[in-house]
Amino acid sequence: MMIEHPAESRPFRVVRMAKVKEMTGLAHSTLFAKYDPSSPCFDPTFPKRVKLGLRSVGWIESEVMDWVVNGRFD
Repeated sequence: MMIEHPAESRPFRVVRMAKVKEMTGLAHSTLFAKYDPSSPCFDPTFPKRVKLGLRSVGWIESEVMDWVVNGRFD
């Protein structure tokens, strides 16, 4: 899915869980633990999820890449 990002002139893609796991090398459970303040894996800098439907989420690919490039992964 290609959409023009309002804050930037470059297009962005919404990626699903499998791609985020591939990009970060993190497990499914670890990705969701990144959002849980009571988890030792909690990371407030981890990119926010984008709600795609009632039971689906995605992530902005460029935000995930920025997070990986900046060395914020486990």
